Amino acid sequence: AIRRLEERLASGASLAIAMRADPAFPAIFTNLVSAGEAGGHLDDALSQAAAYFQREYQLGRKVRSALTYPKFVAIIALGITWFLLATVLPSFASIFASFDMELPAITRFMLAGSDWLVDWGWIVFTAIAIFLLAWRYWRTTPRGRATLDRLALRLPFFGQMLSLNAIARFCRTLGALTHSGVNVVTSLQLAEQAVDNSVFTQAMRQAAAAIGQGSRLASALEQTGLFPPLVTHMVRVGESSGSLDIMLRQVADFYDADLNSMAEQLTRLIEPIVILVVALIAGLIALAIALPMMQMVNIVQF
Repeated sequence: AIRRLEERLASGASLAIAMRADPAFPAIFTNLVSAGEAGGHLDDALSQAAAYFQREYQLGRKVRSALTYPKFVAIIALGITWFLLATVLPSFASIFASFDMELPAITRFMLAGSDWLVDWGWIVFTAIAIFLLAWRYWRTTPRGRATLDRLALRLPFFGQMLSLNAIARFCRTLGALTHSGVNVVTSLQLAEQAVDNSVFTQAMRQAAAAIGQGSRLASALEQTGLFPPLVTHMVRVGESSGSLDIMLRQVADFYDADLNSMAEQLTRLIEPIVILVVALIAGLIALAIALPMMQMVNIVQF
């Protein structure tokens, strides 16, 4: 991409035009460069771009890590449960069957679940695979993506994290673009690319339309109902004082710190829950094996 950029620059194109002709450079970057060239502060625009993409990468990595951890834990817990039910417990079934005794209710329940899992487990795995493929396809459709994004924002704790992430990325993107001299409507349109949620994307389009009709940015954001009072208040102050980019960066930093704190809390909260769930599953299976073994010992003694 850089070699192609060199060729276009050598042929007389400006840096922004040369970048726009290559898909390797995102639109946010090319608009920052274009504004920097027009205003004669290209070095400052490039510094802004570097700081912006660095923060975006760090924030995105932290959010992905926090949201991926519960999925990983659930898979591990299910794997341990399947291993104990499908391999460990059946090895004791023949031993229990050789003794003429009534098994405890928990043992009968576990053995029934083990037999069902061994005989019909492939149906469960097939159904899960089909469901995941269908869900993945549906998520790529506009209607499916909008529905899932709305549901995701309503989830306890996770929904708040996703909302904070969207607001922080929106404020940081808008602040970087307005600082470089890009007009607010264009900045809002570009901010859509940084927010990975169709609900916030639609809200930004509504805000851009309202601004095009003469509304102020703070009022347009307030009308969407998605941005907390802190954001709209700081934006209103920034518009009044001519320091919109500074206010937006301060809001983004505030929500970044809040998001980091929530991610750390989630990690600390999930670890003991995982240990408890896995210990509970293993303990129930161990109890289902131990109770009949104790009965067998009593039968042998007497």
